[in-house]
Amino acid sequence: MARRKVICALQLENWQQADDALRQIGEDRRDLAAIENVMNERIADAKADAEAKGRPIKDHIAMLEQALREFAMLHRADLGKAKSRTLTFGKVGFRQSTRLTLPRGVEKVKTIIEELLRRGMKECVVYPEPKIDKDAFLVAEATGWERLNLLQGEANVYFENTFVGKSILDPGQTSDTLRFSMGRDRSIRIERTKENDYSSRRAIGSNQTQTVAWKFSVRNTRPEPVVLTLADQLPVSRNSAIAVSAEELSGGQLDKESGIVTWRLELKPGEQRELRLRYAVKYPKGRSLTIE
Repeated sequence: MARRKVICALQLENWQQADDALRQIGEDRRDLAAIENVMNERIADAKADAEAKGRPIKDHIAMLEQALREFAMLHRADLGKAKSRTLTFGKVGFRQSTRLTLPRGVEKVKTIIEELLRRGMKECVVYPEPKIDKDAFLVAEATGWERLNLLQGEANVYFENTFVGKSILDPGQTSDTLRFSMGRDRSIRIERTKENDYSSRRAIGSNQTQTVAWKFSVRNTRPEPVVLTLADQLPVSRNSAIAVSAEELSGGQLDKESGIVTWRLELKPGEQRELRLRYAVKYPKGRSLTIE
């Protein structure tokens, strides 16, 4: 390919020269594109060659790391309280992470939140906004998992031969029953409606009380019975001048610290159940509160 002389200063004198300049620009851009195409092809070939040569090395590293994890799990007792052992070429051990990186995707985040709540780590879960979800989530429970020699890490979860997501497996901190979230269960229909007839506001002395009532309708459309845990929440007051009291729970269990109310329901195929939640909030006159 011939090299063109670069002209530092050029003055066009007529339209024919202007048209010729456009022609030269087109040719230059074509030649430049050809050079870049050759460059990109060489880069792609170099990457493919590096990937092919590096793949066996990466596989070997992964194999060794997996072997180290299995060895460490089998000889965890040898580490003692130190939980680690320094060898000539590195250190082997266990550590409790203080950081949690949430993967993208709503389902994955909810799986982690469920795992934190299951372990009693309520302080790690903060809801800055209203958290209403009318969908049910299918949870699988397995016993006798200790005999499987499971390793700590991320696990793929399949339901009815379909991949439904990933879960975090930690044999060192798991109870006798292993639980997995299987995603949303569209066969359980849940409706949450406000009952205005039972909601009111009244003033007594220097305080006013607002009552809020909700009705839940839960229906099992599956051909088999299901065991369902339904949860909602009462407002939680951090101000001594504001008091929240439960007036109707329909048999639900109230956690006074978090305000969470849970119902454990056993629904037959096609069965529908209705529950009610009613609570009252008392606060001084003159204050404006938004209560749901």
